[in-house]
Amino acid sequence: MSYVVHFWSRPMPKSLDQAIEIFAALQNESRTQNPLFQMLAKRLTARFPCIMELEEDDPRMAWTDGPLNGITQEATYGIGILTDKIDEVQPFVVETATTLGLVVMDDQQGEVYLPGGTVLNSAGARPGKHLGMELAGNLSAALVERTLQDAMYPLLLAAGFEEIKALGGWWRTLDQGAQSLRLNIMESSSESVTFDVEVTVTNKHIKPVVEVMLQSAGQGAEKLVATATSSLALFSLFFRTPSGLAKVRHPLRFEIKSIDELRTLAIELREMIVDHVIPILDTCNNVKNLAAFITRDDTRYNRIIGSLVETKNGFITSRQVSRNLFATEGCGGPLTAVILAALAEDPKLQEVIERAYRQVSFMSETRSAAEKAKLDFCVKALNDQNRSQ
Repeated sequence: MSYVVHFWSRPMPKSLDQAIEIFAALQNESRTQNPLFQMLAKRLTARFPCIMELEEDDPRMAWTDGPLNGITQEATYGIGILTDKIDEVQPFVVETATTLGLVVMDDQQGEVYLPGGTVLNSAGARPGKHLGMELAGNLSAALVERTLQDAMYPLLLAAGFEEIKALGGWWRTLDQGAQSLRLNIMESSSESVTFDVEVTVTNKHIKPVVEVMLQSAGQGAEKLVATATSSLALFSLFFRTPSGLAKVRHPLRFEIKSIDELRTLAIELREMIVDHVIPILDTCNNVKNLAAFITRDDTRYNRIIGSLVETKNGFITSRQVSRNLFATEGCGGPLTAVILAALAEDPKLQEVIERAYRQVSFMSETRSAAEKAKLDFCVKALNDQNRSQ
């Protein structure tokens, strides 16, 4: 039995229904030889040889007919896959064809795969399990940056982000502030690249309040840059992406050691952008919701993201690491979390304040004194406000 998939170069569909219409129209159209069909056949048969080159019982047999050479005067090209090889061969066919810029229609799955990693089906359009673009060369920081740019930017662009090179990364402005994603390469060699993508949220309502308090409590030594930060590594650990390429380190980071790992991560990050990052950033365009992601302790906002193994005095211990999805360190510190909770009218504000004081007690002596001074100033201001009401 055979399993047939079809390919064409253009036009590029935007929905499954449109793809079906395009394919039907192309059945009646002749064109000059499409060289991409020949390139596709060459790459496919390099792994799974043409049926005409194999003995009948050859284990490499994957195709139902031949010659598989891509030669046709038609606008579409079709290939039959042996049904017992579908799980192994179909993903390879999709990846190879879309990387060449071809559309792949799979009638049996009811899906159409596009270059750039999009899949169309009855549910609409979303990131697919294929990368759908060239990924070649030696592992390097430049390759990581280019791959993530190509993989994620179309999704961010659709969500209203734009690349601002002067500021670095991708930015968008919403009703209550600005949001950004910025790549940070930590270490790079021919054998591995470690990096993260910082996610930053700035809320225009809390910004002036925090800046005034920082000015008053710290005599202008500190200025608020953002309201809260997270990262794609934290999102990856928080939502348990399967590759395990995000590591619990300080700071959190992705560790890439091969081109295949980079490919896997780019696909996972695209799915995560659509399923988690953009919806949560949309939600965080609101003081109350943002405060919840920073201060609440239920599993929607705070989860175990991993564990750290420590050796001390010859003994090995392991401790679980839990984290809220966003934090205010580097954005005014625990003070910012308290102000957010206050502005959000969080009924557990007192718990947030107590947690903030515990947090600063574990800091270095100098840092602890500075952070405590800010908290003292904030708590006094909140108490004064309550007495005046």
